[in-house]
Amino acid sequence: MLPTPTRTCMPSLGSLFDGSGTFPLAAQRAGIEPLWASEIEPAAIRVTRAQFPAMEHLGDICSIDGGQVNPVDVVTFGSPCTNLSHAGNRQGLAGPQSSLFFQAIRVIKQMRVLPRFIVWENVTGALSTNRGQDFATVINEIIWIKNECWPQVSCPNKWAKSDLIMAEQFSLAWRVLDAQYFGVPQRRKRVFLVADLAGHSAPEVLFEHQSRSGSAYTQPRQHTDSDETSPRIEQQWCMSATKHPAIGCNVAPTLSARDAKQPLLTSTDNKARYLTPTEYARLMGFPDDWTHGSIADSLDFWIDVFSSVSPHKTPAQIQRWLDAPLPDSSLYRLWGNGIALPCAQFIMNNIVAVLSGSG
Repeated sequence: MLPTPTRTCMPSLGSLFDGSGTFPLAAQRAGIEPLWASEIEPAAIRVTRAQFPAMEHLGDICSIDGGQVNPVDVVTFGSPCTNLSHAGNRQGLAGPQSSLFFQAIRVIKQMRVLPRFIVWENVTGALSTNRGQDFATVINEIIWIKNECWPQVSCPNKWAKSDLIMAEQFSLAWRVLDAQYFGVPQRRKRVFLVADLAGHSAPEVLFEHQSRSGSAYTQPRQHTDSDETSPRIEQQWCMSATKHPAIGCNVAPTLSARDAKQPLLTSTDNKARYLTPTEYARLMGFPDDWTHGSIADSLDFWIDVFSSVSPHKTPAQIQRWLDAPLPDSSLYRLWGNGIALPCAQFIMNNIVAVLSGSG
């Protein structure tokens, strides 16, 4: 029998490859406490340190001993997509960045008490790299966290955009979600995978219906793409009155970290201009002031953060960086690498419904 974390008044979350803090914010809004996060980018850490001062930062995932971290109910991770993206080199999970997926699996396996839920997010290119074998590896590695003796899932000719796997006291589901159907005017398709390590609720989290009964292990079966029927959720911070002519039909193309070199163009009064970092935040469903918070960390903390960052910065340079606003280029990269908040919110709300027994 798989042990589950001791229930408290509030479920908890650990976020690997934390980035802009999307999963912790969605979790907090849903009633889940963000306990810890792992990230190495200084700009991203600076944002989340300001927004979640009580959340522990564990640093580089390669240095984390999972047996030493606090048990949580939910572990989330959007592992690096660099080698999986259609715009990348397509090396897949063998690539130097995307192979960090295996570090996340290692950390979870080492945890003293396994989480109830695992949530993984990535670009849709993850469904097709190495002729689909990489996504089969993702599924199998997550399945084997629960039981290393379960049979291996084989790779089909083409992965469905949404499907599920059920086994004894275990369920796994994945689905391609497009942010434009969740309240923000941005075409941003991402594959989200949810695993319930202690039950059959993964489909409830992603598909909004009762999970299938039965405990027999199944191979994936084809399902129709469910993007177009996704709920249109009203987001408080979305650009509901968007008028960006360069954004076709009032929906922006997918934001990218490459936009740091040339942000998206729009026009005001027939004058072209770049979208601002604040508008990027809105296109991701975030509050305007998400990156404006102040921090109260000691300089020693930041010297440690920058110790693995190239080029090397002196303590004086780090202090000047802390005293100044984050550069626009850092913010464009932050949002371009991020997860749309409404999609994460949809998942976190459903996880809370399951944990509270109302799912």
